Amino acid sequence: MQPVIVQKYGGTSVSSPEKIIRICDQIAQAVAQGFGVVVVISAMGEFTDQLLALARSVHSRPPPRELDMLLTAGERVSMSLLSMALAAREVPAVSFTGSQSGILTDGRHGFAKICGIKAFRVREALSRGEVAIVAGYQGVCPQTKEVTTLGRGGSDLTAVAMAQHFQASKCEIYTDVEGVYSANPHEYTRAVLHRRINAENAYDLSCAGAQVLYSRCVAFAIKYRVPICVRSSMSFDRPGTEIVYEEQSLEKAKLIGFTVLPHTYWLCISGSPNTLAYCQIEQQFCHQGGEKLFSSYAEVKGMGQLTMVLREGSLDLLQGLVAQAGLCIETMNAQVPSLTVVGQGFEHDRELVAQVLSCVDHHPIFYAVRDRRMLFVFASPLVTEKVDRIHQLIQPD
Repeated sequence: MQPVIVQKYGGTSVSSPEKIIRICDQIAQAVAQGFGVVVVISAMGEFTDQLLALARSVHSRPPPRELDMLLTAGERVSMSLLSMALAAREVPAVSFTGSQSGILTDGRHGFAKICGIKAFRVREALSRGEVAIVAGYQGVCPQTKEVTTLGRGGSDLTAVAMAQHFQASKCEIYTDVEGVYSANPHEYTRAVLHRRINAENAYDLSCAGAQVLYSRCVAFAIKYRVPICVRSSMSFDRPGTEIVYEEQSLEKAKLIGFTVLPHTYWLCISGSPNTLAYCQIEQQFCHQGGEKLFSSYAEVKGMGQLTMVLREGSLDLLQGLVAQAGLCIETMNAQVPSLTVVGQGFEHDRELVAQVLSCVDHHPIFYAVRDRRMLFVFASPLVTEKVDRIHQLIQPD
């Protein structure tokens, strides 16, 4: 079989028939270059959000199984349309759902994990010279035979998993920006485009809320050294950002970028001296798809205390787990902004922490510093123009 390339197109890249037709050029070019092409595709534009709204219009908490059945329809629409568009150009193509592609997962609905890939039909399509179009974000549990979804951004995960399975020459993630920036380029005027970025930094940015790559996708890529390039589907001639796997200097402090989330939750959980209870809360929180920016456990006056900073949308899950454990949330600052700065060597350069705060000109109500991340939580909204000044500390490659 010829060398394989995986191309993933996100929702903004396929949000209209015109855009679907446009990406056919890039796919056809890869075919002409002699590659076997696997295309992983998301639902069109806001289609997934529309389906979710439909579900909630008939049930405030839709049954997870039925919700997965509904949400996977979005990728079916876009994959079929793309296959038709390629056929109109006389480029042979065939579309597959996640289950038809052999993406095997565990049984969790809404946040399934990939357990294996048996992509027999995809391999057969490639051997016939066809473009294999795979629905992102979805799979099937072999034990229950139920359709599952991989969670927010799951199409990225589908793409790197397919790239690893076929030992692809490269995995191209196409999105609505030119690559990985130091901050959201739609909000911050000085945002710096990284032509190359270390995979660990890319992972930290995604965990901190940057939407260009899904954190589980980057974690998977790091584990298997999958060659990823993030590119723009709006300008195919631009090189984008290459994700690299390089050793970093442990003591050289360097700022890569930052994210700002306007609505986060800083809280402290206590009520028991049993350390295991807090560990179980964190474990279940992550297992069920909860998203946190920070957590730290300590004993205070003989009692346990778990401090967490959560992303928006995860509070209800945590509150349920805390109640089940018989603990309580003692203090909480709700809907407060947070700033996460990503780089390296922060623990060896506290002066850099002070420089970041001087740019923001705010006093945090909480902060934590790790070697590759600084996290600040504030009581009042951050001024975009002031936060943008952090870019004067960034030294692009």
